Amino acid sequence: MTDSVVAGVFLLLVPVYGLAYGSVAVTSLAVVPALFLNRSVQTVVRPVRNQYLNDRLDDVGRATVLSGVSMVVSLAGVAANLSGGRLAQTVGPLRLLPWVGVGVAVVAAVLWVLTSPVRAREGTASHADRLLADVSLSDD
Repeated sequence: MTDSVVAGVFLLLVPVYGLAYGSVAVTSLAVVPALFLNRSVQTVVRPVRNQYLNDRLDDVGRATVLSGVSMVVSLAGVAANLSGGRLAQTVGPLRLLPWVGVGVAVVAAVLWVLTSPVRAREGTASHADRLLADVSLSDD
């Protein structure tokens, strides 16, 4: 899987999540497709994430790193579910979901711009580096 495919998959998640969860603020019926989208995206992103890591890890310790990443993702999910559940009890789930969903999308967009989340393999330029190079060439 090429770096541009991985970058495209992860970059596409930002507006998709923002729109899906933002639509819950417009109509509460949108919560069902938003939650279905969330489950579907998890199914698609997990193998992309694992392939991204596989391409960048040596053979020694690869399984340990993949297990560690899985554990961190699971622990982050538990923490988000616990804190989100408390907030949903206080505010109400249909009022909380749009704000949290759009907030996560905004944070992801800012992180994407400020960092290079999908790094290229050694010896190749990352997707973000190529985009910056294209912009700087067009400014000249």
